[in-house]
Amino acid sequence: MITLGWAVFFFMGAATYTTNKLKKKQAPELVIYIAFESLFLSINPHKEDRFLMKLLPLMFIMIGLGIQTFYAALKNRKLRSSLFFFCIFVNLIFFGYSSLLDKRGAIDIMDHLRREGQDLKSLILFTECHRTPLYSSIHKNIPIKFPTCSPFEKNDINDSKLLFINPSYFIHDWITKYQPSHLVLYNSFLENDLVVQTLQQNNFIEEARYFNSFYVDTPVGYDLWHELVLYKKVSS
Repeated sequence: MITLGWAVFFFMGAATYTTNKLKKKQAPELVIYIAFESLFLSINPHKEDRFLMKLLPLMFIMIGLGIQTFYAALKNRKLRSSLFFFCIFVNLIFFGYSSLLDKRGAIDIMDHLRREGQDLKSLILFTECHRTPLYSSIHKNIPIKFPTCSPFEKNDINDSKLLFINPSYFIHDWITKYQPSHLVLYNSFLENDLVVQTLQQNNFIEEARYFNSFYVDTPVGYDLWHELVLYKKVSS
C-alpha cells in the first residue's frame, strides 16, 4: 500500500515536471535519466536493491512535486488535513516496523557471535548473499563463507540459488569442505530431515534463534515466519 501510494505521487510528479519542462521547450532531463537508468537496471541479470540508491534523490524530487500537485488540487481543508495526518501515521508504522523488526535477526545474531570470544574460529552463513553484517559487527579476523550471488556462474545458477534448490546437498558439501566452528541458517532449512541429519552427524547443536522477518523473498519463492538459527560445533 505504501509503495503503491508513493508510486502514484511519483508518476504524478514526473508528469508535472515533464509538462512544465515541455512548456518551456526544454527536455525533462531528470525523467529521461530515471527512465533510462531504470530500464538498464531492469535488463541487468544481477539485481540488488542497493543499485537503486543513486536514483532515490531524483525520485524523491518527483514524489515531492506529485504531493505538491495533489495537495494543491484539494480544495477541502478538512480533507487536506485528514490526508496529511493519515500519510504520517501510516508511514510511521511502516518505518517503525522496517527499522525495529524487519530483518532485525541478522543484526541480533551477529551481536551474539561477537560475544562468542575465542570459541568463534570460523563461520558459514547459509543465507542469501549480503544479508547479514560481517566483519564490521564481529570484529574478528576469521574465515567467513557465504553463498555468492554472481550472475556469471556456469549454467546461470549461483551459490545462493543452489542453496535453496538443494539445501541438504549444499550444506553437507560446505560443512565437509570448510569445517566451520559456527554456522547460521534459515529455520526453513531445518524442515529438511537430511539437513538436520547432517548437522547431527557433524556435532552441531543449536545455540540461538532470532526472529528475522514475517516473510522473505527467496530464489525459490516466499518464506513465511523467517528466523535465523545459530549452530555451534561441539566436541564429540
